[in-house]
Amino acid sequence: MQSRVLKSDAPLELITQVKEIEDQSDKWSRDLGLATFTHDVAVWGALTQIILLIEQHIGQHGHGSQKHREAMINLGRAGALLIDELRRSALPDKPVWLKWTPPLAVATQQAVMAAYHRDIFISTFTMWHRFRRTVEIISPTQLRFSVPPTLMDRRIMAHQQGCRIPNWPSTTDNPIDKSMVDDPDTVSLIAKLLSKATVEGALALRYPDDSELFSHLRNIYDRRLAVAFRRKPTLDLGGYTLGDFRRFFAVLLSLCSVHEYLCDAWSKLRGRFPTESAVMVKPLSEWTSLITGLSNLAESQVQLMIADLSFGTIKALDIYISPFVPTIDGSALFLIPHFILNSRAEENILRVCSYARPQYYSVIANAKEAEMREDIKQAVPARYTVSGPLKLPDEALPDLDIVLKDSADSCLLLGELKWLRKSTRVLEYLDREVELEEGFRQLRDIRTFLDAFPDFLQKRGLSNRINDPLTYAVIARDHISTIQMKDSFLAEFDALVWALRESESLAEAVRKLQGYEWLPVEGRDFYVRFESSTLAGVAIETEGFHRP
Repeated sequence: MQSRVLKSDAPLELITQVKEIEDQSDKWSRDLGLATFTHDVAVWGALTQIILLIEQHIGQHGHGSQKHREAMINLGRAGALLIDELRRSALPDKPVWLKWTPPLAVATQQAVMAAYHRDIFISTFTMWHRFRRTVEIISPTQLRFSVPPTLMDRRIMAHQQGCRIPNWPSTTDNPIDKSMVDDPDTVSLIAKLLSKATVEGALALRYPDDSELFSHLRNIYDRRLAVAFRRKPTLDLGGYTLGDFRRFFAVLLSLCSVHEYLCDAWSKLRGRFPTESAVMVKPLSEWTSLITGLSNLAESQVQLMIADLSFGTIKALDIYISPFVPTIDGSALFLIPHFILNSRAEENILRVCSYARPQYYSVIANAKEAEMREDIKQAVPARYTVSGPLKLPDEALPDLDIVLKDSADSCLLLGELKWLRKSTRVLEYLDREVELEEGFRQLRDIRTFLDAFPDFLQKRGLSNRINDPLTYAVIARDHISTIQMKDSFLAEFDALVWALRESESLAEAVRKLQGYEWLPVEGRDFYVRFESSTLAGVAIETEGFHRP
């Protein structure tokens, strides 16, 4: 057995063995049973199978549980990978009846699980090639990959995957799961609708549209989204504003919550889940007219928003990002309601905009720094003064994004603000690290200037004395890493707010941040175990990070 080694330190023979296993895994889709079905049946069947797997996790672990959320994250990525593969496989496109059969059930389970493991293989080998994973050879067809054995690497990774310290507060960046709408009016309206549902075969149900119920839920969800969305509703996304999208998505939430509830209630009443009705299937024209009527938006705006959320508009990333899946001729759209109900809607539509209309997204990206600064100002105790941006006299130097001053002591925290897009793929994760490295380089230049001109901050009223202690940090939102630079540190946005709220002074908050007290601790807040994935006759073991 070969000991753990990074690619940069590996002998050529080992690199060759790893490549042979990687090449074999690339053949994952050659023997998929779904190749015998038509395109629309294969796609609809795969989406149906994903719902059954989600429902299985809900039944075993509870709605909103960590296991439920983890399963949906994994299935969202795997589903996108599989649908993209099916779209490129030139399956026949003749009209068919969408019927759930035993052969389709077997073929879709095989395909979805293969795509799930394929996603793990892609991520793991990418990190190996970028020198972020060690490898050891278990057998000619099996590898074991590990995170480099440093304490900080493991704690950062656990935090990135949702593990938190005890009593971590709910925030807009890390919300605690909310229950379904259960007010008396909703209960009454949905009970009436359930009474109108009819059987459509052994595995299907039908129910009429209920504008009163949809409108009631739309208003509730719109209020929730107003709290959850972090950016200004006036942001122009190119054809509609973020506020318009919020109204659109509130309607979509109402439609999906009713559908998911009725399917669950039906299965409890009848003792059988309505598998053939689990995926929402409507003609494109019906989706458009229904959402237009309930949202009071222009039909052209609704059409554009549906297109933006449709698979194929941007590259295949995640069902969360592209939840509408078109039939082969584009006349109808499939939709899994579960992904809408658990979506980070604002983040996802901004990601779509960054790919589909980058000229609009660049304006949004440029506004992020000011929004972060304002969010910090609103979130921290009143004794803190939040200033910035501060221009330095040399045009070649970066602006100082934020200066935090505390009336309780003379310490100053100087920061570079980085509001990064959340990563959905490993390559994006590595791109985010490049942006963090740039933040540290900017801090280095700022520090060099202030060391040369120690009275600069005092002259501008930001410090009381020339020798007031200065601390430098990159303050990052939506992504962190193990990157560190001499004389500065990385502070996650929520961790900064937490430390400022939980400390008697800025100096104490800085100590908590520099000591990384906000990161989860292995054995207390998370544990790690090796998990195996098999694909095309080869296997890899990777470390999984889990909450206790």
